[in-house]
Amino acid sequence: MFHPAAIATKTLIRYREYMQLNQHLKPATINRRLNTVMRFFDWAQQTGVVKIDVADAVKLVPEEKTRTRQMTDK
Repeated sequence: MFHPAAIATKTLIRYREYMQLNQHLKPATINRRLNTVMRFFDWAQQTGVVKIDVADAVKLVPEEKTRTRQMTDK
């Protein structure tokens, strides 16, 4: 059975690296997934399920800023 207290920060960092190196996901996808995990652990800490928010130390993947596209006459 899964218990949030069994998860360590290193596990979440390895998860981020797995998504980057093995799954070749885009930074936005990785960050969306990490944000979900971070919000879960924030909730778990606030409700007393875990004592320490292990996701707090996990950094998001930097995203490339793209310029907005403009409509052309075509």
